[in-house]
Amino acid sequence: MTFSVNLAPALLAVAAMARPAIRRRVAGAWDDRFGAYHEGIPGDMPIRAVIQPLKGEEIVQLPHGEIADDHRRIWTAAELRVSANEETSDIVIDEAGVAYRITLQGFRVEAGFTRCIGKRIYDRGRSV
Repeated sequence: MTFSVNLAPALLAVAAMARPAIRRRVAGAWDDRFGAYHEGIPGDMPIRAVIQPLKGEEIVQLPHGEIADDHRRIWTAAELRVSANEETSDIVIDEAGVAYRITLQGFRVEAGFTRCIGKRIYDRGRSV
């Protein structure tokens, strides 16, 4: 016996609740032959996303050292990337200017949306 799940209502809900946001992706990041990391140029793209707090069972699944950090669940139809090198993972910036670096990503092929976990970036307005 097989069960099929229709995720179309989930996509409609994501589309209805989505707010303007920005996806920042660093392109051209690499390690040189001496092992030094060089960051590429960040590119911003407007997207629409639903950014929500995590549920209790999701918080428990986080690594022990990150439970106290500020994480959010991000739903969007846009493509978001996560990488082993934290500096090259995508960043989602909400309407208020709060930035979240993508730490866990799951793409739903059936419905065409992405559900991610983002960790808040605390830069206090500083630039490097």
